[in-house]
Amino acid sequence: RHPAAHGPFPHHNVPANSIHVSCGRGCSRCWHHFVTSVHALEVLSFYESLRGRDDFEALMEACRKRVEDFEGWKEFCEETYPERTPAEREDLALEHYYDERLPCPFLESDGACGNYLDRPMTCRMYLASSPPEFCEAENVTDERADVFTIPADESIAARLERLDKSVDYWGHSPDLYRSLVRLHEWRRRWTPGA
Repeated sequence: RHPAAHGPFPHHNVPANSIHVSCGRGCSRCWHHFVTSVHALEVLSFYESLRGRDDFEALMEACRKRVEDFEGWKEFCEETYPERTPAEREDLALEHYYDERLPCPFLESDGACGNYLDRPMTCRMYLASSPPEFCEAENVTDERADVFTIPADESIAARLERLDKSVDYWGHSPDLYRSLVRLHEWRRRWTPGA
């Protein structure tokens, strides 16, 4: 997709820095990450846009399974790498999860996002300028791989963090799948007919 499809911040920064983006429809290797760094407001918007879908409950169950899988990798890394710091073990768990090639529950069969307009900022900011084969798990450490994120302006990130505190009523987690599951369970418990 054209950089403009990622949102206004990357739309400005990609051309301003003369970055060639090789990402396109169907190029979906990045959809195998455990999605982190998500804000509560983004989760609310994402969740609300999904609620009318016929496969909504199946999507929530798929999110639960992704969380369970990631937790299994975290436990594995805690037992296997006790000498590492918690942050290093978390990064290793994310790498193992990525290597498993579990697609995002919201990835459609054509390789496009099934909730594209409401996808989190972290998904919008993840780009590659190298050919798609360098996004494969076995090639991401190749020196020719150029996979990167364009971080949001600090003022945007600070505002979203403040909003997190004001809109979080369900126990938001900074990873998408866990936060969606928590929100769904909260709504089922406290909202009649949800």
